[in-house]
Amino acid sequence: MKSKIALLVLVTAAVVSFFFFTSRTIYYTQQDPSGRYTAIVSYNTYRSFTPMMPGSSSDKPGFIKIVDEHNNDLGEIPLPMLQLADLKWTKEGAEVKLIGEWDFTNAYCFYWDEQGNKKIFVKGSD
Repeated sequence: MKSKIALLVLVTAAVVSFFFFTSRTIYYTQQDPSGRYTAIVSYNTYRSFTPMMPGSSSDKPGFIKIVDEHNNDLGEIPLPMLQLADLKWTKEGAEVKLIGEWDFTNAYCFYWDEQGNKKIFVKGSD
């Protein structure tokens, strides 16, 4: 009986840990001027529990994802820090300066590698 309870506790802890480490918290959302697209800036939930200096919560890494009005995923790129999510909407898509771009017309999304000299495509290709 004790081994069954221990196994149940272990499985429950594993399931809770899995969801905790794979879930995301939405930092903020931003809609384009036409209202057709929404950018979702998020971060891994477990990062909320890592120690940080006061006022440094926007220094944590995150993601920016754009969806259309039908909730179709148009691509997600990683952000080295949430504070860099300065999204600018363009005629054909959107861009985060020096980080990545979305082109809705040609259906691609990419971000730059850490050195800034190679495009990493998330959707579409060169």
